[in-house]
Amino acid sequence: MDVMLMGLSGRQLPYRSTRRCLLDQDAVVSALPEDRTRSVHVRMIDAAIPAGLKRVIPTEYGNNTYPAASKLDVRYEVSRWKLGI
Repeated sequence: MDVMLMGLSGRQLPYRSTRRCLLDQDAVVSALPEDRTRSVHVRMIDAAIPAGLKRVIPTEYGNNTYPAASKLDVRYEVSRWKLGI
């Protein structure tokens, strides 16, 4: 199915343009590789606040491909992220 028919679009852009691209948007859905997730999400949120964005849906809400991930409690993962570990 063509995502454009569903009203979705994707953009790859330099960070300086991020805030301008977030203006007049309701949400952004992040689909970043896991090795860059934390620093990029912080910058995305920093750009989203002055742009008035209402929702940032981070990569963590996507699929986790690690076999043991299904056994982890979601609260554990959130706590690890908040503690930076």
